[in-house]
Amino acid sequence: MLKDQRKRDWRTHLFTEFHIHSGHNYYPQRTVRDERFKLIQNLMPGEVNPGYDFTMNRFFEGLQSVIEKSPVKDAYALMRQPPEFELYDLENDPYEFRNLADDPSHAQRLAELKKHLSAWRKRTNDPMLNPANVRRLKQEVDACFK
Repeated sequence: MLKDQRKRDWRTHLFTEFHIHSGHNYYPQRTVRDERFKLIQNLMPGEVNPGYDFTMNRFFEGLQSVIEKSPVKDAYALMRQPPEFELYDLENDPYEFRNLADDPSHAQRLAELKKHLSAWRKRTNDPMLNPANVRRLKQEVDACFK
């Protein structure tokens, strides 16, 4: 059998992790995506994402008021204080403006991607599976600014 004729086993899911961009932006996340959908798990749901204030204060004065009048205002609100899960249909929403995690018509896809993400995190011994580690690292980052 020629090299090109062999069956190729391609991965069906891509996983990523994010901890900290720099000292000002600790907001750990885990992500899985398949060919069409992307699931983000925010490990500090309900807390304000420090990247939001950094972005809003970085470019020009009055950016917040410009965003409030724009079609992307909901995406920025979600960035400020993300829920635990965000689900995006990358085919129909490539810029990730519409979170489908609470949409009942996507419940099966959400559950499937959660299962894959959880299994990957366990398989790779993700230290952030322990919420105490998430909090401890946050405290350490915060202490750098005191």
